[in-house]
Amino acid sequence: MKNPFTGYFFFVLFGLVCMGHLVGHAAQKVAKEEQKVSTISIQSDFLEADADKRVIEFYGTVMAKMNDFELQSERLWVYPKAKAQKTEKDWGIERIVAQGKVVIKRVTGEVIEAERAIYFVDKDQIEITGNPVLTRGPDSIRGEKIEVFLKENRIKVSSKGSEKVTAIVRSVSRTGEKGD
Repeated sequence: MKNPFTGYFFFVLFGLVCMGHLVGHAAQKVAKEEQKVSTISIQSDFLEADADKRVIEFYGTVMAKMNDFELQSERLWVYPKAKAQKTEKDWGIERIVAQGKVVIKRVTGEVIEAERAIYFVDKDQIEITGNPVLTRGPDSIRGEKIEVFLKENRIKVSSKGSEKVTAIVRSVSRTGEKGD
């Protein structure tokens, strides 16, 4: 005699196998997205690497190109992650510090000038200090500190003490339209 639950059992088992496959596929896709490979190209007049201090210093005329922006400065320090392994696959950069006549050109068209910038690679965030000014066309924003959140495509400008954030926005009005 045939058990009536056999068909139901195989139906549920088939459903669980399919669900497991879909969840596994989604997890692999998320893992691939989290392992985004970024290429950073740095050119400079001089380079010094100090294994004991775990830092690589570039100085002279420094030009760095990343996925979302280009950076120019007089000095640039690259700090590897604390738990960097010996294989290239596991190696990574924790942060990049630029100092001296820093100019950042974003792919979105903004240009930021300051004395110091720190790029936090994992957060995909840039913290800019030292009289930072962000310009886009004729518009500009100035403050004590500018933070650029690259993943979110947003910025935050803050001030300190009695100083205020200053934004200059030029609007264009059309002439010759009805009502003028």
